[in-house]
Amino acid sequence: MASPTLNIDIANNNKGFIICDNTGKFSKSNKLGWKPGLLSISLVTSPVLIIYIPGSTIPVTIDVAGTIPSLECVCMQITKEDLGLTSFTSGKYKVVYQFVLNGKVIQETKEFYHFNQIECCIADKKNSITDYGSDSARDIYFMSSLLDAAKLAACKGDCESADEILEYVIGKCNCKCC
Repeated sequence: MASPTLNIDIANNNKGFIICDNTGKFSKSNKLGWKPGLLSISLVTSPVLIIYIPGSTIPVTIDVAGTIPSLECVCMQITKEDLGLTSFTSGKYKVVYQFVLNGKVIQETKEFYHFNQIECCIADKKNSITDYGSDSARDIYFMSSLLDAAKLAACKGDCESADEILEYVIGKCNCKCC
């Protein structure tokens, strides 16, 4: 049986992740959206977001019934409190948008990186430098360059390199701020 082609976008900022359901209503210009009959949005049950936090194998499940899915493009913000966190962890997050339609589980998975915590930590370390010729100053700027390399690897889809570099930077910086 056919199902709508889910179209989920994710952006992030210091306040949380913004998750948008852009699947939309079936039309001549959106032939992959929701339509009356077997693909009716009214037949959807159990819509959830399943979010895997960096370093954890146990996901956080958020019930999104009444918000998404929707015939319109709808966005919602997921905060650190929604995830049971006191601050966001830098690293790769995995979001699974899942629901049941006509007895069949439908899902879309997206992965994205969140760098704000480690960026903040490195910025704080840079601001505390008093001797720019010191080994510690050199190390801080080296970590900053490595973070840029991790971002570039993530943008190019090289998740293995991005993960490896980010893990190294987080370990070396020993950051617990922001």
